[in-house]
Amino acid sequence: MAQRFFVFDPARCFGCHGCTAACKIGRGLPPAITWRRVGKLPPHPGASDLAFISNACCHCTSPECLKRCPAGAYVKRKEDGIVIHLDERCMGCRYCTFVCPYGAPQFDETQGIVTKCDFCVDRIDEGKQPLCIETCFGGALDMLVLEDDQEIPEGYARITEGFPDVPGLVPSVLFKVPGDNVSLRSLNPLK
Repeated sequence: MAQRFFVFDPARCFGCHGCTAACKIGRGLPPAITWRRVGKLPPHPGASDLAFISNACCHCTSPECLKRCPAGAYVKRKEDGIVIHLDERCMGCRYCTFVCPYGAPQFDETQGIVTKCDFCVDRIDEGKQPLCIETCFGGALDMLVLEDDQEIPEGYARITEGFPDVPGLVPSVLFKVPGDNVSLRSLNPLK
């Protein structure tokens, strides 16, 4: 089985929120819902630059939202591990919003259900990139698909500052390690 990862390069993000706007506008989200968020990281002592992190649903290998949803409103695609919320099954109990440490599922007051990032699965199925990646002005966002037996490419890590490390979930997000010149596109061209 394959797993699709969001890849984030903190050195390339300058906090423009283009990814957030592209997601919000392109997916027609209501004002109170933001599937992709950009946050400031606390500064290092003596550092003068600002650092940012962009995060959305982590499409975890072992997602709590899927395991704990009493309505069975979540599925994980076998071909790429994308975690999809099935709106028609959601009863609006919000339990998934409490068990996700990343804040991905969000309650939509207008619909009375929970919604979340679906990795722009419709665009991926058409051979396109997710809106957040396509619109990232700094080139800080990308994606990568790894098979079960593949190692994480050198120069990338599963955890970075400002990202919760929650045992057991195995989020499908990779972070570029600062100072490495590995080109993700040369390792795995988008499909």
